[in-house]
Amino acid sequence: MKLPDPSVEFSDDADRSIGSPESQIPRRVTVRAFVLGMLLAAGLAALNSWIEISANVHFIGGTHMPIGAVFVLLLLVLVINGPLRALRRITRISRLLPPLSPVELLTVYAMLIFAALVSTAGADNFFLTTGPSLFYYSTSENGWAKLFYQHVPAWFAPGWNGQTFQKEVIAPLYLGGLDYRQIPWHAWLLMLVA
Repeated sequence: MKLPDPSVEFSDDADRSIGSPESQIPRRVTVRAFVLGMLLAAGLAALNSWIEISANVHFIGGTHMPIGAVFVLLLLVLVINGPLRALRRITRISRLLPPLSPVELLTVYAMLIFAALVSTAGADNFFLTTGPSLFYYSTSENGWAKLFYQHVPAWFAPGWNGQTFQKEVIAPLYLGGLDYRQIPWHAWLLMLVA
């Protein structure tokens, strides 16, 4: 028995033959899915940040299953793909605007999950302090320098160039007392962008 080709997904239209080009949907990330995912991710992250700042509510992205990402996925499946699939059966409009494939939906959903999680308070509370804490709390007794420093990329902590770190950049994060204008933003830039 010959197994089906995993790179081909068959259409659910009964009037099309199984081997026809219209019935084959490529299983790859498309530019359309990437652009849609970036736009929706930026919108979801902005909405999540705004709700957290204005109402101190963390339910859109600050949960184990980010409800904002699930909600947008449901909208894409029901409000966008549903009508597009119905139009495909009635007219030939599917060539101009085909419904999103499962791979495209999964791509957008994965991007939304990351946008929802990164835009929460947990991202800055944990990610922004993980890299610097490795250097701030390093002592000769715990041996972190010998154990970890060789594995830490240069972008992972401010003031770290891959070989040495600048204590005057990292220490104010834990000691406080700096005004916004006194923060060495040039040292933090690479980590924040990464």
